[in-house]
Amino acid sequence: MPSPYSEDLRERVIKTFDKKTMTMKEISEVFKLSVKTIYLWRKRNKETESVKPLSGYQKGHSSKIKDLESFIKFLNDNHDVTVEKIIDKFGNMCKDTVYNYLNKVNYTYKKSFSLSREG
Repeated sequence: MPSPYSEDLRERVIKTFDKKTMTMKEISEVFKLSVKTIYLWRKRNKETESVKPLSGYQKGHSSKIKDLESFIKFLNDNHDVTVEKIIDKFGNMCKDTVYNYLNKVNYTYKKSFSLSREG
């Protein structure tokens, strides 16, 4: 996620709009911002009397499987486990997430099982 715009820029944009010398579209062209961004800054300024960027938001995805040790133990105890059984055991997640965790713990899997007969 890109870093937020500086508080100084936000304040200058709000002050320029409050002077009512330019329209929002002209301000967006001068400061090279979208009209929606200016609108959101004005709204935040009215609600909180501050244009500070939000802080404390989550960076990156939250971990779906909290306990990797129990995940590894489950895989070792159930060698023939399917992706669907893993999803049932560890919660609601997509198949790609399961595959990513399997790669993370260096567990190899086959996409399809084919039986061959040696003669």
